[in-house]
This record gives sequence, structure tokens and C-alpha cells, in this order.
Amino acid sequence: MLQELYAAWVTRHSGFGFLRDEIDRSVAAGLSALGLPRGRINGIEILDGPFLWRGCKRPSCVIQFSGLHMQASLYTHREADDLFRTWVHESLHARQQFARGHAQEYSVTRGYEEGMVEGLSRLIVVNRAAMPYRPPSSNYYVTAYDTLAYEAGIPVEELWRQLWEHAAGAVRLHFVDTVAQLIFKHSGRMLTGRQLSQLRVCADRAFGSSRAGDVPHERLLRWLWRTGLT
Repeated sequence: MLQELYAAWVTRHSGFGFLRDEIDRSVAAGLSALGLPRGRINGIEILDGPFLWRGCKRPSCVIQFSGLHMQASLYTHREADDLFRTWVHESLHARQQFARGHAQEYSVTRGYEEGMVEGLSRLIVVNRAAMPYRPPSSNYYVTAYDTLAYEAGIPVEELWRQLWEHAAGAVRLHFVDTVAQLIFKHSGRMLTGRQLSQLRVCADRAFGSSRAGDVPHERLLRWLWRTGLT
């Protein structure tokens, strides 16, 4: 269906809208069944142009895909699953309208949002749908979440799901309190004010936008989180 969708877009075939809506309804229904319902969107678009991104959820609540990346996924790399994962990923961003000031959070510490959404995308695509997976550039942020959960003794999926309840642009705001509440829930340990402040500093380092393309080093990340939690 994804190949047919791309072909219909290229040829401007009248069946494009039907295929787009059928695939999108399937993605939205699957997310809803997993307790991650997508919010209202204002359409799905495929754009022609040299974009760095595969997919993007706009503040206008439109989800956009790059036609060039779509072609590469379907025909050059023969990895249609990557396109499906991107559709899931962008739909997870579209859980509700962006929070005020989202652009500032994303420009400085995009890892809070991207790591959480990409982590959930992997759980859905790999664990639920049993599809093969090729890690994208946000692999560093997902590993940062995984190592934090390990050091804090909390389930990473529960952390991601709770943060997902907040709008894009508000994840950083609620991050420290969410981690502290989960630590108390699972171990009965309360973080001190100093630990909360340290955790914020460490998280801003781990989820900084400059880290997007970094190769994750699990031992260093675990050391960072131990520093923030002790």
C-alpha cells in the first residue's frame, strides 16, 4: 500500500487520497488500541524537495512526509518498514497541539521529546509489530532514557507513557517531577531538592539538541545519571 501511495502521489492519481486515508486510519487505530491515541490532525501531505527529515508534524497539526525519503525507503533501501515507523513516530508527536514555547524547547533540548517519541515508536514497531529496525539519529536520546530508567530503577515504558501525556514543548517542564514520582512509586525513595536540581542539569546535558547525531556510550550515560540521582 505504501508503494501504491507513493506511485499515486508521483502520478497525481485520483486514488492517492483513498490510499493515504486508509493507511493513516490503520496507524491511528493501532495507536489507540495501544493506549496512545493520536489527537486531531489537519491532514497528511507529501512534499517534493530536498528535506533533511523523513517526516514532520507541524504546529498547524499537519503531518508531512518527504517524497525523496519516501522513494529511498521504498525503492533504494527496500525498507518500507522505515516509512511505517516514521508514520507512527510523527503520529505520536501529534497527540495534542504543541505547547506554547515548543520551538524554544526543541531548539535547545529536543531530546526530551524526540527520545520519548522514538522510544515509544520502537516499542510499537519492534515489540508489537515485530518489524526489523534500523536506528535513526535519535538513537542517543533513546539510550539516554534507557540508562536513566536503569539507574533510577523504573520501567522506561512507563516513563515514556507518562511524559507522552504532556504536549510537545512541555515534556522538559514535567520531566523531573515525573521521574521523581516514578522513583517513589517503585522504591519508596524521595529525591531531595538538591537531587532534583542535579537531575535537571544532567537531563539538559543528555537531551541537548547538539547530541542528536552522537553515538551513545551507555557507561558514560549511566555515570551521568548516577551523578544526578546521588
